[in-house]
Amino acid sequence: MPRISDREELVYLLAEASELEHALCCCYLFAAFSLKRDQSEDLSASELDAVKRWERTIAGVAVQEMLHLALASNLLTALGAAPHLRRPNFPIHSKYLPLSLRRFEERTLDHFIFIERPDGMVIPDAPGFEAPLASADGSGPDGVEPVDVPFATVGHLYRDIEEGFKALCAKYGEERVFIGPPRAQATAAYFPFRGLMAVTDMASAVKAIEEIVEQGEGLRGDIENSHYARFLSIRGELDRLRAGRPEFEPARPVMENPVIEHPDARAVGELFNASYALMVEMLMRFFSHTEESDEELSTLVATAVGMMQSVVKPLGPMLTSMPAGAAGDGARAGPGFEFYASIDLLPHRDAAWAIFDERFTELAEFSGQLAARAGLLAGLDRVHARIESLAANLRRHRRAPVG
Repeated sequence: MPRISDREELVYLLAEASELEHALCCCYLFAAFSLKRDQSEDLSASELDAVKRWERTIAGVAVQEMLHLALASNLLTALGAAPHLRRPNFPIHSKYLPLSLRRFEERTLDHFIFIERPDGMVIPDAPGFEAPLASADGSGPDGVEPVDVPFATVGHLYRDIEEGFKALCAKYGEERVFIGPPRAQATAAYFPFRGLMAVTDMASAVKAIEEIVEQGEGLRGDIENSHYARFLSIRGELDRLRAGRPEFEPARPVMENPVIEHPDARAVGELFNASYALMVEMLMRFFSHTEESDEELSTLVATAVGMMQSVVKPLGPMLTSMPAGAAGDGARAGPGFEFYASIDLLPHRDAAWAIFDERFTELAEFSGQLAARAGLLAGLDRVHARIESLAANLRRHRRAPVG
């Protein structure tokens, strides 16, 4: 008997998958942001080359997690449900895959390898990351409420989702299962993600799930380009470099799940979190849009991607170069990827775009103050200029309110 036999249960599990993909993206970015940036940080030329290569690899995996989140959103939309971009703040105390923001090191890599391992592979998690034992039977009572469905790997989770789609189609037929509007699907016409596809029937749902599983763990024994294989390769290279120079340390001493007390770092951390939250709110609006034109939808995506690339991405490494403690010594700060309690879908088109404009104005003012502050980091002026540019472009596409 399938473990998922109704729409509500399938939507619930896809929301779980969305939270997992979103959280993994943040964890991978945090590890990449923690890496050292030049030889002045006690790196040889060859070590710096390796560290830069690892940063590109981990950032590339994070981008693919964004693709997986978009595909999970399409699967939800296809069912007639709302995309799920919210998640708990870190640390995340999951029964199955507990997640923390940790700097790049052996234990972090081992945890990433454990998360992305192929279904059926038995390896231990890194010390300190072990999840509490979950029930072996996720069938739950034969009722109408969603229940937890235990999963051992990310691939296992998506196989249950695939079986849920098949069970629902057998029960109702495809036409009654895939009831979401096709126009609401995210596609490569809007997002720069190779492999992003619309989900409108069982065949495309299976294809989307295969894309997620293949990139994570590999399929049918072909794991060469999977996330699992990439992390395993980095781990092996790190071991070889450590053997040649035991004191080699590729990452800055960044605090786990940072609690920032230093006033300068706290201000930059606030700018990071506020920019990240605005980016997610814009993506929520895209995935749940109502009256937006195609041009306006493209503008939403381009602005959100611009925030990621030219605001969030440069602020992350800036934070890992700053002190976390009030005294200015000890552990370094880092991006918290924190959401406000109020972050949610803005449901009304004109009001949503007015709020985006208002928030950009506030971020531009705040970033301008930071950029002008003596003694703060170089590069904040470029972040400020980019926020102003993104705000101006969004404003050009804002309609005048009607009535």
